[in-house]
This record gives sequence, C-alpha cells and structure tokens, in this order.
Amino acid sequence: MLSGVAYAQWIEAIDIVISTKTANTDLVAVSFSENSKLTDNVNVDILSKTKGVVKISSIQQGGYATIRIIFENTGTIPIKVDGINISDASSSDSSKSISAEICAYANEKRIVKKIYKLDKLESETTIEMNNKLSGIPVGQELVLVVEISYKDNGNDKASKNKNELKSQDITFTISPEYSRFNEG
Repeated sequence: MLSGVAYAQWIEAIDIVISTKTANTDLVAVSFSENSKLTDNVNVDILSKTKGVVKISSIQQGGYATIRIIFENTGTIPIKVDGINISDASSSDSSKSISAEICAYANEKRIVKKIYKLDKLESETTIEMNNKLSGIPVGQELVLVVEISYKDNGNDKASKNKNELKSQDITFTISPEYSRFNEG
C-alpha cells in the first residue's frame, strides 16, 4: 500500500493602474488667407492664440477684402464656440458706407452669418452662437470669414467725381470665445 500527501500553493498578483489627465481646451489660430480687390494691402497680425488684428490699407470705393482665419482645436476635448468678438473697428473716414459680413464655419457647416456697418463695430460686439453648434472635435477647425466691402453711399462729393475717389484704411480685432463642450 502506498500513501502520500500533496500540498500546493500559489500567489497571483493583480495590479490595477489608474491614470488621470486634465482635460484641456485650446483653440489656436493656424493660418489666414485673404482675397481682395481695389486694396493696397491686407494683413492679419496674430496677437495671441485666438486674437487677430486685421488691417486693410487703401481700400477704394467698390473694393472688398475677404479675410479667412483658420483656428484648430488643439486641446484634448471637444469645444463649443460661444461667440465671436469684434472690437476696435475703425476706418479713416467713418462717413463712408463700409460693411462687414462675418461668417463662422465648423465642420464645413456655416454656424453664423451677420452683416454690420463698420461704425456699429467700433465698440466691442459679440456675435452669439445660439447653440447652433454641436461641438468642434479635437483636431478639427473653426473658420472665420470676414468680408469688408466699401460701397459708394452717394452722399460723398468725391464719389460723384470718379477721378477723386478716396481710399480708406480699416482696422479691427477679431477673436472667438469658446468653452468646454457640454459644459453647463
């Protein structure tokens, strides 16, 4: 007869690793382009990640300048555009008929379009979004398009004499306001 005792023991370790990361919202101006007619120069100076100063030199009656500024969501979570700020708008002669059409596009869809006379934008103006946007995912773009046009309003003596057309210098500051998507 054979008898015996068996004994076994084992240890298994389970490691649980938890890592956390702070959510980051960041919108950065990545490029700008312009298309113009009857202007000497159009320039955008990027002052900070989301603030640009647009300068249009010597726009003549009948002229226009279309400025396109592209911002990218470089954060770690989607963002919501709350509004577009326009401030410090000025021209060398405020009696002229200068208008600004402002459009914003996200995910290739227009989310806002507003038209203003330049003299109405001298103080700070915020264009509200009214919750039309579901959010801009990480890596996606917000595109702001501003078209400035200088039309003859018929009240200027120089406009009646085509040989004496006056030109305008126009400046304004533009910046989007944004927050975390789904933020209460």
